[in-house]
Amino acid sequence: MVKGGGSALSGSGSIGGAVNMIPHTPRANALHARFAVESMTGANVSSKSPDIGFSAGLQADFAWNDRREALVLWVQRDRELPVDLTGDGFTEIGYKELFGGGLRYTRAFERMDATLTADLSHTFEDRRGGNILDRPEHEADIAESVEATRDALAFAWNHAVSPVFDYRIAAAWSRTERDSYYHECLDSHSRLTTRSYRIRSASK
Repeated sequence: MVKGGGSALSGSGSIGGAVNMIPHTPRANALHARFAVESMTGANVSSKSPDIGFSAGLQADFAWNDRREALVLWVQRDRELPVDLTGDGFTEIGYKELFGGGLRYTRAFERMDATLTADLSHTFEDRRGGNILDRPEHEADIAESVEATRDALAFAWNHAVSPVFDYRIAAAWSRTERDSYYHECLDSHSRLTTRSYRIRSASK
């Protein structure tokens, strides 16, 4: 993690800092599971969810071909409760449902000192805040909601030609759909639906 502006090294978007995340590459077959339960002080203002939120994750690791090939499969499911901390019937913490899943394939070419990776992921998120969460947004006094879906696919090739020269070629595609809604009184409604596609390629 690098704090502060690092655009000279990390690109023009790294104004506040940069985080280098190194993906997990399995060396053996394994299964990982995680489940956490949460409860918060305050009233649950909706029967849309139970009184307990949770976060669950499952990851399966596979390695074969003398550990030159590896595959990671993962899935995650989260639910955060809508909570009214002040007792006025409106949420301070909104309702959130999150689902995600994907895979990562890695192939190492030892004689070439090269690695090929492929990533595929899908995420869906549903958020809602305001009051009367059990009813449609337009029937609430205040409603703010977001539904977002994202699919992504990426490939990368890393090759160390010699101890002093290496290069990287990468390509990525993503599709994002977002449906957002805001309503603050009976006569005011605002809904925005956006869809975006992004294709990136890079070499180094």
